[in-house]
Amino acid sequence: MTKSEKCDVIVIGAGIAGLTAALCLAKQGFHVTIFEKNKHLGEAGAGIQLTPNASRVLIGLGLESALARLAAKPEYVEIGLFSNSETLVKMRLNADTNDSPWFSLRRVDLQSILLKAVSLEPDISLKLGRSIELFTQTDRGIVLKCRNSNDMLSEYQASVLIGADGIWSNVRSIIFNGDKPSFTGYEAWRALLPIENVPPAYIDSKIRLRLGSNCHLVTYPVSNGKELNIVFVRKAHESRDVAGQKSWSYFGSTLELANYLNQTEPVVSALFAQVKKWQVWSLYDMPVADMASEHVALIGDAAHPILPFLAQGAALAIEDAAILADCLKQCGQDYALGLQHFSNLRLKRNKKVSRTARRNGRIYHLGWPLSLVRDWLIKRLGANGMARQYKWLYGWKP
Repeated sequence: MTKSEKCDVIVIGAGIAGLTAALCLAKQGFHVTIFEKNKHLGEAGAGIQLTPNASRVLIGLGLESALARLAAKPEYVEIGLFSNSETLVKMRLNADTNDSPWFSLRRVDLQSILLKAVSLEPDISLKLGRSIELFTQTDRGIVLKCRNSNDMLSEYQASVLIGADGIWSNVRSIIFNGDKPSFTGYEAWRALLPIENVPPAYIDSKIRLRLGSNCHLVTYPVSNGKELNIVFVRKAHESRDVAGQKSWSYFGSTLELANYLNQTEPVVSALFAQVKKWQVWSLYDMPVADMASEHVALIGDAAHPILPFLAQGAALAIEDAAILADCLKQCGQDYALGLQHFSNLRLKRNKKVSRTARRNGRIYHLGWPLSLVRDWLIKRLGANGMARQYKWLYGWKP
């Protein structure tokens, strides 16, 4: 074993949550070491929406110009039906949020932006191919042992450890005794299409949400308008676990969606026909619980996986990162107190977002005749009512 190394904060996981946390902490003057089990980074998934509450944080980190180069800026959200072309409501975006635009981009592009910023930050060290063996808490902080790809064991000491290692978090399993992720009965089919392969009706700057019985479809531009991100969520009888291992995804074929395509209009069938390979995720959920224990805290999916019915999974992780860094800065050197304050600040909002996402899932997937009531209520609410309904979400500032 090599001799013990010291830093202020250790972050486990180099996804969107971990990288953003490291940048926010470094901005507050902390020395951060990030450990990532994979040797090579490539964020899973296809597209991601950065709503104003999230983009506001990233702009504060100086990343606006990088986001503008790689992202699209949708002009409208259009909610309609999967079964036909009817539009229920159309809401304008980015009209009054110039300080924090609504971006849409590929996950891998967001991760590359964050990685570049991390590489330029002298107070952040990124260590890839490091598997966590164990860690213990002391009166002064954390002692962690990890193994590299050459099977060498190293020891690190830090004042704080942050678990940003996703829904199947090792940090959570070691420190927190609580609920485990459970399968929701839904799966998400995701794909990216070059814009030249997209039917003309879908080539615009809209986020489209189309509601159906036990399914819904979301599409929006990414890659500065050069690609279209497609997400189709449907009911599933079982999760995609493989040999007892929790598997994020597998590859699916459009042929498996034939029953749904028989219920929709030709333009959607034409869109799906262009997809050669889908990545399919089983959707898991977990109650939001305490996010801190002495010198250890959880952020992002490790603490509160958010179902993709509100586009807030990454956004909440980014919010967590900003508030975590502020709390640690303000607590002096009583880091356990700072982390508990962080948990207390975040719990109420994270629970509300989680509840809202679950509620949206139920509303999106209503069958006849309840869907008729839903459609009437959405039309009655209108664009202004919809904007007022979500002001608490998008208007958040750190």
